[in-house]
Amino acid sequence: MVPWKVPTKYDRLLTKNLASRVHQYFNDTLQHMPQVDKQVFADTRIRQNEANAVLEGAVNGNPSFINELFIASTEWGFDLKDINTPISFWHGKLDPYVNWKASEKMAAQCPNAKLQLVEDAGQFLIYSHWAQLLDEVVGLDASGLRWDI
Repeated sequence: MVPWKVPTKYDRLLTKNLASRVHQYFNDTLQHMPQVDKQVFADTRIRQNEANAVLEGAVNGNPSFINELFIASTEWGFDLKDINTPISFWHGKLDPYVNWKASEKMAAQCPNAKLQLVEDAGQFLIYSHWAQLLDEVVGLDASGLRWDI
């Protein structure tokens, strides 16, 4: 469990009027996103799912998108070098918010890590490259070793 939560006084400030403006928030955000991410949000099911997630977090006093910023910038309570399980870091090179070099740096610290830098992906790589992500997961057994497929 991560010990960080946005202080309550900021909850109200950050989530004020979010319920009535969540789709405008996505419209504003998408203006700065690569085309691949804009295509992801053209799917109304994905857009509504993301809107629901943001709203649920705001209603419960936990704006998860803001908490992620705090989590990423604080100590996690373990060293990446201690992760011995094979792990893949996936990062879209077109991500306008998080530079791919951050993932490269983290992957370099894990002894059994590899970086999947995806040239044609952005912030929402999990949606645009879902099939490739699942192919990798399916190829792993419970111990983290590759199956022969």
